[in-house]
Amino acid sequence: MKKTLILPLMLVTALLLGACAPAGTPSGVLPQAQAAGVDSVLPAPLATLAPAPQPQATPPAVVLPPVELAPMPQVDLTGFGYAMAYAALYDMAAYPDPHVGKTMKVSGTYYATVMPETQEVVHLVLVVDNTGCCEAALEFVVTGGPHTPEDFPANNSEIELTGLFGIIESGGNRYPLLTVNEIKVLKDAKAS
Repeated sequence: MKKTLILPLMLVTALLLGACAPAGTPSGVLPQAQAAGVDSVLPAPLATLAPAPQPQATPPAVVLPPVELAPMPQVDLTGFGYAMAYAALYDMAAYPDPHVGKTMKVSGTYYATVMPETQEVVHLVLVVDNTGCCEAALEFVVTGGPHTPEDFPANNSEIELTGLFGIIESGGNRYPLLTVNEIKVLKDAKAS
């Protein structure tokens, strides 16, 4: 049930992709909208969800054991420019099977939201394209637990994750999920 909003979000992102980059936009330029914070560039479906100011502690029913990661990530999106990282993550969301079981490294904006129907906190890393109008979201879970709100960065913090790429099923749909052992905070939104 909680996953049913992620697929429509990705579809909206795909539809917006055609209108994202105006001709002549130099790559690597961070637009003012993105610099102002991810809340200003979210598409309507995600923007209508109230972000959790600081999510309430919701310990998982099962504590996830640490995942074993490859010494070097097999998929590393951190060296890509905004447009390429966005396109690669979008492709991985649309066609996840070839990437299952691979160690993946990604950086982006942390965003937590509460799913209205279940009150479950969902943790996302958002990779925004270079125009700031489109983003691809990848849900992630952190091993160990239980986790408290203080264990997570503030929304809009820049983070880097290295984890195991997998697929989860919910409501008959399949979704990508990154299982990580830790969150590396590159820039804390609280400090800004």
